[in-house]
Amino acid sequence: MRENDRYVNVPCELFRGFASSPEKRRECINNVLNYALFVAYRECGSMDGAYKYLHIHPNVGKDETKEEVQERSITHGKKIAESIKGKCKFYISVDELFEFRDKVKPYNICVQFLGYHALKSIQGKARYFHSTNGLWLARMDGQDKPDYDPDYILNENGVELEIKNFSRLVIYCPVLRRFATKYKLSQLREVLHEYRKVSFYIPKNVSRKGTLYSSHGFFFSTKMTQEELISEVEFNSTAKRLKKKGGIQSETEQILKKLKIEKEAGNENKS
Repeated sequence: MRENDRYVNVPCELFRGFASSPEKRRECINNVLNYALFVAYRECGSMDGAYKYLHIHPNVGKDETKEEVQERSITHGKKIAESIKGKCKFYISVDELFEFRDKVKPYNICVQFLGYHALKSIQGKARYFHSTNGLWLARMDGQDKPDYDPDYILNENGVELEIKNFSRLVIYCPVLRRFATKYKLSQLREVLHEYRKVSFYIPKNVSRKGTLYSSHGFFFSTKMTQEELISEVEFNSTAKRLKKKGGIQSETEQILKKLKIEKEAGNENKS
């Protein structure tokens, strides 16, 4: 990746259908680049400046000028910007976009690309975040949040249930539909942990019968190691449980202080 490589912050809905086919992938990336050029042009007020800012060279044909190509791309980018409905975005390297546009990539690599950038989009500026498989799939599919068929099932508290195989979750990309199982998403998490260094943690809860079961959703971080993630999640969840219990304030403070000292001691031992 170039030292002066630029990154673009673009709506995730522009990646809808990205993993469907090479043709659709190129179309998605061209739309993303045109959108980014328009945003850069709007900020600097110059077509040449927008292209230089993103380190993009206009692809000039035989019977057209550089200015015509630039104007066409930026005009197209403006139309795309006006049609955007969602607010969530992907923060992506321009070099990575060109790599996926100009090279042949198998569909599983495209899904890994979407899975990684969807997690970064969900996490935002937080150190770690809690997500459900439904939200993760929806963001990969270019949606801000999961969209369910009208007859989706609610639990007694009116909360959407995570349906087995996500049969009621609306997914537009047919390739992503193949990944709409807990087993496939578990495999995808393993790949992202190994190759993209994303940390995941799914806490185990104990039922009344004493058996272990996975909690709803998963914690993840693109900024922390798995050990750091587990430590911070457990520390924060313990603090929340103690606050909910109430009881003697001084005792609660002592327990929290002890946990904090143990956590700091563990961090020092690692370093």
